[in-house]
Amino acid sequence: MAKKKNKKKAEDSIVGGMEFEDLAQMIQKITEENPEAMQGLMAMMDNAIVESRGEDDRKIAKRKKSLESKFQKSPKQFELLIELAEMENDLDQRVALLRRAVDAAEAAHPKFREPGGCLSADKKGNAYLDAVYSLANALLYCDATEESAQRLNELLDKDPDDSRSIRYVLLELYCRQNQLDEAEKLVDAWRDVDDSPFIQMTLIALQLSKTGPSPELRAMVVEQMRSNPDLVPFLLGDESGEFDPWDELTPGSPREAEEYSRMFRTLWRSIPGACHWLEGVYGDQLPQVTRDDLEEEIEELIEDVEDLRKSRQVWYCQLHDVKDRSKAIDDDELLLCIVKVGETETPLCMENVERDLAPQRALVEILQACVDPESGSPVKPKTIQFLDPSLEEELKPWLARCEIKTALVSEPPDAVRLMIEQGFGLREFQWDIEAITDAPLSPEVIWEIDWLQLEDWIPGENGEYSQPWVLVIASHEDSGIRATRVDTGMPDEPTFRSLLAQAVLSPMAGEPQRPGIIEVRQPNQRVAIKEIADEMGCEVQIGPCHLLNVVMAQMPGRSNGSLLVSSSLLDAEGVTPELMEELFVASAEFYRSRVYSRVRPVLVLEMRCPQISPRDWYVVTMGQNGQEIGLSLLNSKKAAETMLSGRAVDPELQASLITGVTYSLDGKQLQSPKDVAAAEQFGWPVPGPDAWPKIFGMTKGKLSEVELEDLKLSIVAIRSILHAFGKTRGEFPLNVRLGDQTVEVQGRVLDLSRS
Repeated sequence: MAKKKNKKKAEDSIVGGMEFEDLAQMIQKITEENPEAMQGLMAMMDNAIVESRGEDDRKIAKRKKSLESKFQKSPKQFELLIELAEMENDLDQRVALLRRAVDAAEAAHPKFREPGGCLSADKKGNAYLDAVYSLANALLYCDATEESAQRLNELLDKDPDDSRSIRYVLLELYCRQNQLDEAEKLVDAWRDVDDSPFIQMTLIALQLSKTGPSPELRAMVVEQMRSNPDLVPFLLGDESGEFDPWDELTPGSPREAEEYSRMFRTLWRSIPGACHWLEGVYGDQLPQVTRDDLEEEIEELIEDVEDLRKSRQVWYCQLHDVKDRSKAIDDDELLLCIVKVGETETPLCMENVERDLAPQRALVEILQACVDPESGSPVKPKTIQFLDPSLEEELKPWLARCEIKTALVSEPPDAVRLMIEQGFGLREFQWDIEAITDAPLSPEVIWEIDWLQLEDWIPGENGEYSQPWVLVIASHEDSGIRATRVDTGMPDEPTFRSLLAQAVLSPMAGEPQRPGIIEVRQPNQRVAIKEIADEMGCEVQIGPCHLLNVVMAQMPGRSNGSLLVSSSLLDAEGVTPELMEELFVASAEFYRSRVYSRVRPVLVLEMRCPQISPRDWYVVTMGQNGQEIGLSLLNSKKAAETMLSGRAVDPELQASLITGVTYSLDGKQLQSPKDVAAAEQFGWPVPGPDAWPKIFGMTKGKLSEVELEDLKLSIVAIRSILHAFGKTRGEFPLNVRLGDQTVEVQGRVLDLSRS
């Protein structure tokens, strides 16, 4: 026995007395030389961990027993129950202990039951308020939202100064539960004394939902943006930069912006058009970059570039004046193109820059491409070529500090020619319906419009490489090109408005006018522009587009003329308009219910429907954090548990677990034009402007074709979630109508939040 004890002491000293690096080296050496010994070492470490946890559990159990015993002897010491609740991992047990603590406190101190009178200065009162707050939070995570709200309101009555910021928690709860009238009352009570975004931005959102946009609300948003510049970017999900999540939540800090976004992004997402409006206000208020700002950024980047390894790469940089090519470009802007020259010419940058700051912006982009390339390791080129001697002369001293040479060439690379040809369409042409309808209408004039995606890859607005889309409008009247444009993203309604506005008001050939007919090649193209053409007073018809056939044939791309982001659900075998109507009706109810934002923790169902699928499905609600709204239907409980565990999991491994169906609500522009046309023709109820139903199949994390079963499962899942909302446990039966049949569903609410 003594030998075993001494052996264990020796083992403990070997591990406990070593530095982490030495231990890591020892483990690596053992693994390489003797795998069996490594297995023994790992087993020994596992045993040590188990023994340590067992010892901790025994200490906790002993402490719990002691606290319970002390409370039985002294029932007025309700603080003992609070400490006991803090040690309890089971949520239901914690709620029971906190209820006992609150009851014991009120029995021992009857004044605690009385409203009014701040108790925070009183030690006992302070502990009591903490207990009620902890109970309200625990109830919230048990889905006992009504009692949680009641407890939070009690706290506000007993602590009028709200020293614990209870109003924010209560306000979030009201918004998540769609009790917007209660939320408005709470905001009105604090709006004059609390200028934090938690009150003021929520006030804006609530008024926006009732009255729509107004100059007054816009001014209020601008004021909040001045107080915290990070507020709107976080709310829109466009935050940049990093900060310590444990930073203090001080006014105007990124931490404050992140916290508000976490609590109230769902509210903003649920108001149709609110995020788009907010994005517009934010864009109009972006500060202008000054020369001093750029030079300060250049100095910081140069310090980083100086330390990078040298390479033999050759880059090319050009600033191109495109204002004569299209009036869609402002006179004070140039197109910046940067490519890596070699056997293959790789684009590094393409964007519009202000004319007076163009050299500094070009230098920033060059240095940024060195420090943070889109692919590969940070590196600096050996030489950068220029076509413009003045630009080379201006940047040469800066680049010399980084040991980067400069050189002049007589012709640009082919990739730059392509980028320049595409670059003039990057700016938006202002859509002004009054100016457009003032332009003369020529009923006999026919225009053709077409678009396709090129095979060439260039960097988009977000820096990622993409295959750009070319859009062209030509006129039968003179065979001239009225407008053309290249976008790095897929064309959408604003793109078409910009292109048609240019063609009418500032054409590349001919006089300003409106055509009588706009000809397109395919039905989905007619759907994409019909609403805009109606506003212009033009007719859209399908035709051969002979004129643009010649133009598009010269493009190095795929002439698909398609806006299909997701495949048409109507094209799936067996799908009928009647079944699609069921999807739209269920989606509208799902969207209005806001169940996706009102459940905490996430609502998860085990769903069984043998008439559709022989397997069990696990339905997980999405949208609690204001992100994508919808449902994930997984065919594996393990996948659902992994998704909700919060543990760090290898992304590829997690993706490999996901096989099933994703149902979500998104913008009209991301829908199949065929499905959009059908919805308009049959009058299906669309949930909202930014909430059209969309379904994707998933196979081991990769998109797969949508099938009839996917559509039926989505409808059944929506109906089951709506039926289960508010339930906490137990099974339930449900009959769901699917076109001409009714299917039986067995559902069961799961609690995977603590898995």
